[in-house]
Amino acid sequence: MYNVVVIEDDFINRELVGEQFEEVANVRTASNGQDGLELVRHVRPDLVVLDLNMPVMNGFDFLTALRAQGLTMAVVVVTAMDLRKDDFDFLQQNSVARVFQKGRYSEEDLLAVLHSVVGV
Repeated sequence: MYNVVVIEDDFINRELVGEQFEEVANVRTASNGQDGLELVRHVRPDLVVLDLNMPVMNGFDFLTALRAQGLTMAVVVVTAMDLRKDDFDFLQQNSVARVFQKGRYSEEDLLAVLHSVVGV
């Protein structure tokens, strides 16, 4: 079974995303980037599902800290933000596997990313 960490400040969204992986992965969650970073350090997940707009530490700062620590696990961003070109450039430079807009993806889309990053 795989390990997935979902970092999302909205409780309902956090639970919904987590439920999409529950049959194939152990899912752990955090409500902000700072708690998520600590969790990722300990769990070393196969995949991180990350919101960008969060309190305490946002997703951009989380990615910067994650990569600065040499942690290379796959990250998928799920956001409601209207991203600009420089946002996409930043995400690409930080090896984000995929970016989804909230409400515009399916469970199958998320599972396909998990399978592609773990080589199944």
